[in-house]
Amino acid sequence: MIAGAISVEDALRQASSLLAEGGIEKPRHEARILLGHIAGMTREDLLVQHAQTLDRPLVDALTALARRRAAHEPMAYLTGEREFWGLSFEVTRDTLIPRPDSETLVEAALEFARSRLDENIRILDLGVGSGCLLVSLLRELPCAEGYGVDRSIAAL
Repeated sequence: MIAGAISVEDALRQASSLLAEGGIEKPRHEARILLGHIAGMTREDLLVQHAQTLDRPLVDALTALARRRAAHEPMAYLTGEREFWGLSFEVTRDTLIPRPDSETLVEAALEFARSRLDENIRILDLGVGSGCLLVSLLRELPCAEGYGVDRSIAAL
């Protein structure tokens, strides 16, 4: 367990240790992500304010998240967000986590759509979940119309 009020640097060191014990490949990097998330600090803030003292509730929250991550819970579920196609998407346990390999689907759809720019382009995303595919396509194709449907209200 991470002790009471400690510095940012010590909290990162101890969280990194918990993550390393769980076999996390880049424990220091992931500890920074977790602390930045719960403290609302950027990577730069963490570096500049390394001696700043963190209060007990923040330390407890970091410990809890580090333990969950050490048990291999996906980082996206811990932070509630995931980057996809240069955009940040909210994710919950009710949505699938956007995967980098899904970007190939966006690329293929863009290639297809761009060959038909003289037509009205309509996109239907069944099982839209986080909306990452549909939103990414609409960002690239501003004249297109998009419709997203999901049978799970919680996923929307």
